[in-house]
Amino acid sequence: MSLLLLLGTPSAGVAETNYIARFNGTTDSAVIDLFSYPTSEGTMLIRCRATGAGTTGTKAGLADMTPGAGVSYYPFSNGLAYQSSFRATRVDGITLSGSVDRTQWHWVVIRTSAGSGWEMLQASDAGTLYSVATTAHEAFTSSQQQIGTSNGLAFWDGDIDRFLLMDTRLSDLAIQAIIAGGNGTSPLVRYEFSSNAGGVFADESGNGRDATITGTPTIETV
Repeated sequence: MSLLLLLGTPSAGVAETNYIARFNGTTDSAVIDLFSYPTSEGTMLIRCRATGAGTTGTKAGLADMTPGAGVSYYPFSNGLAYQSSFRATRVDGITLSGSVDRTQWHWVVIRTSAGSGWEMLQASDAGTLYSVATTAHEAFTSSQQQIGTSNGLAFWDGDIDRFLLMDTRLSDLAIQAIIAGGNGTSPLVRYEFSSNAGGVFADESGNGRDATITGTPTIETV
C-alpha cells in the first residue's frame, strides 16, 4: 500500500453551507440521469461517513456506476472494500487504510486512465491520500449510475456530503483542491445535496444531470 502525502492545511472539505443526504441503509438511493462519458478516463469523488448501524449483508453500496458489471461497494462492517467502479472486472478484498475512520467524514476516490490504470483511494479531510488498490485500465461505461446502493441490493447506511464525477484522471493535487472545497474543472455531475425537492438531487455542475430519488433520503445540516 502506498502512502501519498499531499501538501496543504486541514479542511472541512466543503465549499458551501453544509447540507448532507442521509441514507437509511434499506431503501434510499438515487439514479443519475443517463449520459455517455466523453472520454475513457475519469475520477469519481465522494465525501461520506458511515453513521448507521445496519446494512444489507456485511457491506453497503456507496455508488454503482455499472450495474451487473462494474459494481461499486463501500465497506461498512467487515473492513474490506468490494470495488470495481468503472470496470468490468471486480476487485475483491481490498484492505482499507486503518488511518481513515469510516464513521468520520472522509473521501472515497476512484480514478482511471489508459496510461495509468485504475486506482481506488481513501482520503482524509486533511488532504492525505491512501492508495488502496491499482489494476489495469478499463474505459467508463454508460449504463446506469446510482448513489446510495449497489445493484439495488446493498444500501448505504449513513451520510453523503458531496459527489463529483469528472472526465479526466485527476492528479493528487487536483483531488486535494476538491477536498479543500473546490469543484474541479467542468465536472460531469456535482451534487451538494442541498435539497431533495421534487424527488431529485439537483446537479450543480450546470449539466442538468439530476439524480432521481428512490425511498426517502433526508436532507440534514451539520
